[in-house]
Amino acid sequence: MQFVVKIEGLDKLTRGLDRFPSNLKAEFKNAMSKAAFLVEAKAKPVTPIDTGRLRASIMADYIRTFEAAIAPHTDYAIFVHEGTRYMKGRPFMKWGLEQSLPTIEGLFKSAVDKALMSSIYY
Repeated sequence: MQFVVKIEGLDKLTRGLDRFPSNLKAEFKNAMSKAAFLVEAKAKPVTPIDTGRLRASIMADYIRTFEAAIAPHTDYAIFVHEGTRYMKGRPFMKWGLEQSLPTIEGLFKSAVDKALMSSIYY
């Protein structure tokens, strides 16, 4: 005895899953961009101010699918961030990242969900 089971829409699901990697890549790039600008926005308010030049120099200027660079662009930023033998460090970039982590996690979870849904239902 042989049974045949036919699943309606299986071909659509298979095609959707084939599209999943490219959809996920696009969603991850979008999430990475949002994450980079979020870290930038969170780091700026906790950046020490003297003239404002250090705060103004913080930029998200390298954003790819799986990596981003957010950094201050002054020659003295490292000394403020890490400290010197005369001054305690004030790790403003680290603080900005730490404040952003819960939101960033949500961005990437959402990216996976969106990629899966757009792959299967469209």
